[in-house]
Amino acid sequence: IFERRLTRRLRLQLGGRYENSEFEDDGQKDDEYSVNSTLSYDLRDNVSLFGSYFFRKQDSNDPASEFEENRFTVGLRYSF
Repeated sequence: IFERRLTRRLRLQLGGRYENSEFEDDGQKDDEYSVNSTLSYDLRDNVSLFGSYFFRKQDSNDPASEFEENRFTVGLRYSF
C-alpha cells in the first residue's frame, strides 16, 4: 500500500494485488487482479470523511469463473 498526505488534512492511499490459483482436480487456472484507492479528509482529530474505489477482475481458463467487480464507497469515520 502506498500512502501519501497531500495536505495537512487530505490523505491518499493506493493499493493493488495479484493472485494466481491453479486447481489440480479440474485443471482450472485463475489470475485475479485488484486495485483500490481511498481519499480521506480529516474534519477533526478523530473524524474523517472518505471516498473509496475498488476494482477486481478474475481471468480464468473456465469462462464461468471470470468476473469483474467495481465498488464505490463514501463514508464518515469516527475513532475514539
